[in-house]
Amino acid sequence: MSIEFCSRLLEELPDALIVADVAGTIRIWNKKAEELFRFTKNDAIGARLDLIIPENLRKAHWDGFNRAVSSDTVKLNGKAVRTKAVLGDGSHAYMEIAFSLTHDEDGQLVGVTAVARSVQ
Repeated sequence: MSIEFCSRLLEELPDALIVADVAGTIRIWNKKAEELFRFTKNDAIGARLDLIIPENLRKAHWDGFNRAVSSDTVKLNGKAVRTKAVLGDGSHAYMEIAFSLTHDEDGQLVGVTAVARSVQ
C-alpha cells in the first residue's frame, strides 16, 4: 500500500483519530476528528491535548497519560470509555474514546492513539 492510500484511509475512517506524541502534542487529527470536536486540523495539529480536555478533568487525564507513557501500558487495553470533551465552540459533549500506545518500527513508544465517537 502506498503512503497516499494510507493517508486517505486515515482521513476516511468513520471514527475520529487523534495521535499525540509522548509529550501530549497532537500530531494526527483526521477529518472525522474535525467534525466531531469542531476544531480544524490547523487548530489541532501542534496543540496539546488540553484543547479537548475539560479543565476539571485535566489532572486525572495527565496522571493517566503519564502513567501509560512511563509504564508503556494502557489501563483499559483499548476498551472505550465514556468521557466529556471540549468542542471547538466551547461547549462540551460526551464521547466514547478508546486509547492505545503507538510504537515506531524499532518498538520505541512514540505516542498515544485515541479513536473517538459521539455518544448520543
